[in-house]
Parts: sequence; structure tokens; C-alpha cells
Amino acid sequence: MEGIELSIQIRAFPSEGRARVHESVLSLLGVKEGEAIEVKNVPYSEDQKPKKITLTIYADTMVEEGAIRISPQDVAKLAVAEDVIVHVQRKVPLTEKISLKMGMAGNSVKEGAEDMGESIERGVKNLGAKIRPDKENGQSERKPKE
Repeated sequence: MEGIELSIQIRAFPSEGRARVHESVLSLLGVKEGEAIEVKNVPYSEDQKPKKITLTIYADTMVEEGAIRISPQDVAKLAVAEDVIVHVQRKVPLTEKISLKMGMAGNSVKEGAEDMGESIERGVKNLGAKIRPDKENGQSERKPKE
């Protein structure tokens, strides 16, 4: 999933669960005001597990374009400090995830049915070749039962 990198700024006014970004960032993330985003810290080493929080995003022209303002409580949950770069992306709603998976499943069933139809068609042609009359002597290639 795509996203962008932003620098953390701690908000002076506490508002846990909310993030403020420059209005231009909304379109970069493909979100509207009031929608959910995921903010993930970028670990310093491979053995550290990234921490992720979900916040509601709001546009604010007073925020620098490359920054995200979040509350001290949310900064603590991410275990980062001010001016640290974090990864920000749109949080895909569950209904959208389910819809996407259903579409993928439908396509898979359709492809399987098409493959099965082609397989049956080939089988019928092969069977037809085995039982069709021999054109040279007018007799069937199929041997009669005794």
C-alpha cells in the first residue's frame, strides 16, 4: 500500500486520536477530512517491530507541507520523538477490503469456469475424433461391442 513520509510535530493542544496535516497532503493520501489514516514509525533496525496507530485526519493550512501534527499521547504510542519521520497512509475500510476480495474471488471462479469449459470442449473433440466415421471406407472407427 502506498503512503508518504512526514515529519512529526507535537501538537500544543492535546487531541488524542487526531492528526493535522497541510491540506495538500489529503490529496496525496487519497483521503478526505475526517477519514482514518495509519501512522507507522520507521524502525531504526531490522530487529525492531514498527508500531502503528490509527488517527482521524484533518486539514490545517498552518501545518507545514511535510509535517504531521499529533498529540503527545499518540507520539508516545509510536515510541518516537518530534521531528522523526513516520510513514502515513490511508486506512482502507473493512468494507472496501471485503469488496476487493469478493471481486478477486469472482474473477477466480470465472477463470476456473472458463478453463473447465475449454477442458470439456477439448475432451468432446477428442471423443468425437474417436467415434467419427472413417471417411475412406465409410466405417466407424469405433469397434462395436461383442
